[in-house]
Amino acid sequence: MESTEITLGINLSEDLLKQINQARFNEFGDPPLEMENIKDSLFVNVLSGNELVATGRLFPIDGVVFEDQKYSVMGINGIVALKKGSGYGRKLLKAISDHLSKNDKTGIGFCIPSNRGFYEKCNFGADTLTVNQFRFEKQYGKEELEETDIVIFQEGSDLLITKLRTHPGSLVFFPCHPW
Repeated sequence: MESTEITLGINLSEDLLKQINQARFNEFGDPPLEMENIKDSLFVNVLSGNELVATGRLFPIDGVVFEDQKYSVMGINGIVALKKGSGYGRKLLKAISDHLSKNDKTGIGFCIPSNRGFYEKCNFGADTLTVNQFRFEKQYGKEELEETDIVIFQEGSDLLITKLRTHPGSLVFFPCHPW
């Protein structure tokens, strides 16, 4: 039996967090997520029985600044389909999209160029036009994105992405590191 669930990080079972960490390591080489850093994150998981088959993370980012206005967005991170070509990734992104729509939030993430088409097929926006406008807190290391990064997004009623596109010389500042 297949199911999709959204779970607050603090409520993840130890077993599910272990499966998520293994999936992230296998896909990206990422170190394990630690509970104190993910308690406010939402994990969107597609399960087949008790087996994790796709996972992704939404996390709140407050205090995003563009043209002297503050925005609250959701970061999209760690999108992994463990069984490629089975439709699990598409189901995962549909659940993420539905959650963002229901909560009227702009969601922003980044991907490599070869994944762009997949996100677009799943009704996410994807562009390189805004990538040079993103800036991150220096204290977290990398301040800018690579020019080859693709911005993936779903826009909420704040119209942040539209504003970025219509003001290409303006920067948007995030109070965190690039995810």
